[in-house]
Amino acid sequence: MRKATAVLMGLMILVSALAASAVDKRLLEGRPYFVAGYAKGYFIWHDGEGWHVRWTTKGKRHVFTGSVVCDGIFLHVKPESKERRDFIKKTGENEIRFDAAADGGADGVDFQLSPSVTRLSFDLSVDGYRAAPLAVTLGRRGEHPATVPFTVERNRK
Repeated sequence: MRKATAVLMGLMILVSALAASAVDKRLLEGRPYFVAGYAKGYFIWHDGEGWHVRWTTKGKRHVFTGSVVCDGIFLHVKPESKERRDFIKKTGENEIRFDAAADGGADGVDFQLSPSVTRLSFDLSVDGYRAAPLAVTLGRRGEHPATVPFTVERNRK
């Protein structure tokens, strides 16, 4: 009985954590303000052309790794400012992975989603450590997720 209670409590904590990490898509509308080479972190937004993920540093070399996963299909995935040794690739219909070094410019990936996608999850790291929420800027208003990883709910009301 104690094991069942412990498992149930663990599941409740997990569900609470997942609910807390959900981000409304409206918070990602419009490009956040940043200047490549003068900011450090991730910048994520949505606009009329699709979704955009950028990472940049303040002139010092850092390695950005992570994944973006959706519950549908990624369309038109395009790496942005990819250098020769960078890995930015659609690894399945519903997953994009990246492992890229940056030392001043802005690198990233642009993509569109199939209309059926309702969830988009981001798991982001810098130099082998999970990115702090304050190192991730969302949309024109410059919001930050509560946690990393986080999930964007596309059809939240």
